Amino acid sequence: MAETEKLKKELKALTRQTQVGVKLKKLKNPLGIGPSTGVGRRKPKGGGNIESPVTETDYSAREYWTNTKTVTSVDGLLSFTYKPIKKIVSEDAGGNEVIFIYADPSA
Repeated sequence: MAETEKLKKELKALTRQTQVGVKLKKLKNPLGIGPSTGVGRRKPKGGGNIESPVTETDYSAREYWTNTKTVTSVDGLLSFTYKPIKKIVSEDAGGNEVIFIYADPSA
């Protein structure tokens, strides 16, 4: 029983909160920022925002990787070969050019 009491005493000592007696000094003339209202302004083109919808304007402007990929069905009866897309040039709703550049799948 003595060990239980000792353990309780040690746990209480560990969890006891001690207050520090230091208080911050009050400033005579505290500097503050008064209330204000902010106004958002739209950035000109090139601001980094894309507006939906994004539309591909010219299918023939797509760029493809030179390596080809072949996909075969599970049973091996069907297969097809294609070139992975490298880059697509599109336009967002604001008329800004949006370029999607895809990683080389063979890398």
